[in-house]
Amino acid sequence: MAGRTPAEAVQNFVDPLQKAPSCVTNAVLTVRGGYDVGRLHAVSIGTEPGYAQLRGPRPLILEIVHHYRVIEDDTVRGPHKVSTAGYVYELKDPQGARVIAYHWHPLEPGGPPFPHMHVGPGTGAEKAFDRFHFPTGRISEQVLRLAITDFDVEMRRDDWADVLDTSQAAYEEWRTWSTQPPPLSE
Repeated sequence: MAGRTPAEAVQNFVDPLQKAPSCVTNAVLTVRGGYDVGRLHAVSIGTEPGYAQLRGPRPLILEIVHHYRVIEDDTVRGPHKVSTAGYVYELKDPQGARVIAYHWHPLEPGGPPFPHMHVGPGTGAEKAFDRFHFPTGRISEQVLRLAITDFDVEMRRDDWADVLDTSQAAYEEWRTWSTQPPPLSE
């Protein structure tokens, strides 16, 4: 997402990102860090940073921490743009055991540089299974769609499918990568 100022670029980034979790929770995304160009910042959900309770037949905890940088962009998209630098999207059981997790943390030492998924012990799978990194692409809206359609999380909006489609379309319009992210440097 782009903007005339770093703050406007971040707001344009956060707005569609916020609409997706509004389908399942009242918790809002909060910008943590700021708008400094080139520095690593994060957006997370909930008052306890990163967590929101989801209601349904199987109660779940939603964790969202989305890292970004504001960069200068001299193209038609600029002069400032937000670029995703990593993320954590997880569904956990009420005790905090990971059910399923989608991660991209390319700057973490020893971690895989590609977006990936973990299947956790909250599914009933062996704990050792959680260490595998199954490759994925960008998943922000898909994890919420999964929570609604497969985990029967209670919807807060009747238009949830349209909201998730619109949010995803906004990011696809502005994305600079689709399946394999570019390498990042500190």
